[in-house]
Amino acid sequence: MTIDNTTQYNLRASRELRPNTAEVKVGPLSYGVIEGMKKVYWALAENEIGHSWEVEFDAVIPAIEESPQFASKRGRVTDWVTWCLTVIASRPR
Repeated sequence: MTIDNTTQYNLRASRELRPNTAEVKVGPLSYGVIEGMKKVYWALAENEIGHSWEVEFDAVIPAIEESPQFASKRGRVTDWVTWCLTVIASRPR
């Protein structure tokens, strides 16, 4: 997230996918889809450093399907397709 086009803040988080594969949440950080391919939100719940926020993002242009990607490891092939969505913060939730 960039504030006033001067300072960029990066937040990285990870968790085990199972048992809840439908929830996109790591600790206090969560992500959700409001309207598919058009509107999403990010939220940071209260935490030990005292920061919290919720922000909605609206698509600026239609989502773009990226080229399929493939990987092979120990004879196991996986493939996936990702979508690129260019967004702008629309308002706090």
